[in-house]
Formats: sequence, C-alpha cells, structure tokens
Amino acid sequence: APDKFKGSLSASAVCNAIEKGLKQHPGDLSINKIPLADGGEGSLEVIERVLDLKTVTLEVSDPLGRPISASYRLSGTCAYVEMAAASGLDLLKPEERNCLLTSSYGTGQLMMPINEVQRKSICL
Repeated sequence: APDKFKGSLSASAVCNAIEKGLKQHPGDLSINKIPLADGGEGSLEVIERVLDLKTVTLEVSDPLGRPISASYRLSGTCAYVEMAAASGLDLLKPEERNCLLTSSYGTGQLMMPINEVQRKSICL
C-alpha cells in the first residue's frame, strides 16, 4: 500500500514494481495492490479506483499564467479538486520554480464553475 515515488512513479506503478519484484522469488504469494495518496498529486487517481467520478476539464492558467488543460472530478454533491492539476510543481521546469513569479490562480479558475452545492463539499 505505497504512495507515489514523487518525480518517478505513480502509486499504481510502485505497486506494480513491488509485485514484479516479489514474483521473482519462489513461493506462493497472495498480493493485494492498494495504491495510496497523501492528498497531493496522484490523489484523484487513487480516489477514482473506489468512486464513480465524472471528469470536468477546463482551460486554466498554469503557475506562470500559460494556458493548460486541467480537470476536477464530481461525485454526487462533492467536487474533488487536485491543486496540482493547475498549480503543481510538475507543471514547471526546475528553473521555472520561483515562488516570486508563480501563482495558484489556475486552481481558482478550476474551482469557479463548481456549483454552490458542490462548493460546500470541495475535497482538495
């Protein structure tokens, strides 16, 4: 039940790698893969494994104001927003990572169309 290995593997990919390694050794193993997340990037991927979510994709600004496509998910009256989708470090090259020049404005743009009922139960 691992989280992602930031910058290299998603939680699902880590599960697959661990399974591959375990299967190289003799023995009768029962392997249950359960990827986890800590609330950062990759969290929606994990949540989607257990909830029936509808994806809503919008054009928003990345941390430097450039247009990108980002998504949030809906389930009933709850909206799931992964801040990293619009404001994450993975959207920037290492030399672009400067907190004096970047913004989380795109996350606000991503949340704007969420209706009033869903805004009361936004999960970030």
